[in-house]
Amino acid sequence: MTIRWSQTAASDLENIYDLIARDKPGAALDTIENLFVAADRLGEFPQLGRAGELGTRQLPVPPFVIVYRIIDPVISIEAVFHGSRRY
Repeated sequence: MTIRWSQTAASDLENIYDLIARDKPGAALDTIENLFVAADRLGEFPQLGRAGELGTRQLPVPPFVIVYRIIDPVISIEAVFHGSRRY
């Protein structure tokens, strides 16, 4: 399956990077890389996450959560947020 990032999800990644990079640029890069690796796994295992709200699924990548939809043959990444927040 193909992975597509929505504009909202791309913006979420930029915000996450900017926030972490203020104090730890290396950690910011590692965090973004971990999120991309986790999202890429969905291409092979689209049911990897748990059921979410409104037809979405959620893939925990602590401390973040990737929100996605399966629109065969595409995995649409809708948002990325900190796990302490509610989507």
